[in-house]
Amino acid sequence: EYNQRYKLIRDGEFAYNPARVNVGSIARYEGPDALISPFYTVFRLSEASTLDPQFLLHYLKSRHGREQIEGFNFG
Repeated sequence: EYNQRYKLIRDGEFAYNPARVNVGSIARYEGPDALISPFYTVFRLSEASTLDPQFLLHYLKSRHGREQIEGFNFG
């Protein structure tokens, strides 16, 4: 059992802190299931996706990618 305020992240999932995405605070996790801060947003590519995860990470860390994320309304 774990503290429900934390989020579970699994191998291959991405995580970023919306408050810090402007500085490229995004990563792809590789490892066993783990708990991370509730301040992070966690997502994964769909099983049907043909997008290369490393390409996506590179894009999301780029200036254009960060601007795209900042433009989303998550509220």
